[in-house]
Amino acid sequence: MNKPSTSKAWWLVLPVVLLVAFNALMPLMTVVNYSVQETFGHERRSSSGTEWFAGDAAIERLHAAL
Repeated sequence: MNKPSTSKAWWLVLPVVLLVAFNALMPLMTVVNYSVQETFGHERRSSSGTEWFAGDAAIERLHAAL
């Protein structure tokens, strides 16, 4: 007795995949957001863009450590 094969069960996996993707992307977006901001205390932030990364790229001790 052969049953016809359908792929309808994959729709049950879709909510889990979406939930896992959301839970992975939200912390990543938070890390990226904080990596380009300079904090000066409580609720005082300014955007530093990529200036910190450019400054760190010129440090010779960092190159030696890598």
